[in-house]
Amino acid sequence: MEPGRTLLLVRQEPVTEDNLHIWLAKADGSELRRLHPTATRGEHAPVFSPDGKKIAFVTGPHGHERVYVSALDGSSERDLTPADTWADHPTWSPDSTEIAFHAVSYTDGTRQIYIADITGAAARRLPGSTDDFQPVWSPAY
Repeated sequence: MEPGRTLLLVRQEPVTEDNLHIWLAKADGSELRRLHPTATRGEHAPVFSPDGKKIAFVTGPHGHERVYVSALDGSSERDLTPADTWADHPTWSPDSTEIAFHAVSYTDGTRQIYIADITGAAARRLPGSTDDFQPVWSPAY
């Protein structure tokens, strides 16, 4: 795929919640391919890393979603979500080394911001985060 000319999209086939899947395509619509062709769970909210090498996305049934990261070819898939939470709205750090997202506790329903290092270290909760959601990193200057 050509840098700056590749799209991520979500396609629903057939039309059920669990059949949302992430696809990549050139900007002209050619070379359409499914990112995770063997995935049986729904996938949505794909986001390219700023360096263009990885994709963060959300997967799982409604109310049990998890934030994942994978290589652009769909390999090296990793769950970044803390236990006992469901998560949404992944956003990349400008240097492509971390992903921020919000996670909702199954215990008390609070929304908290987490930051995960994509190398596999446990996600850490943003101090003071008690009912926050939809984080966005500032751009690099």
